[in-house]
Amino acid sequence: MHYYNAGISYTKKSTRIAVQYGRQRGGLLCVGGICRMVSEAAGLTVNITTSF
Repeated sequence: MHYYNAGISYTKKSTRIAVQYGRQRGGLLCVGGICRMVSEAAGLTVNITTSF
């Protein structure tokens, strides 16, 4: 099985908007020393991050 992923992000001042589309493999995901279980998924993801 192939796990494809494509995304784009836009940043203006302190706000970042990211859009991704693809498949995510299920299992253990570790980022920055923090690990968590994630389920297998496919579809569109939108993330909005802002700092103040």
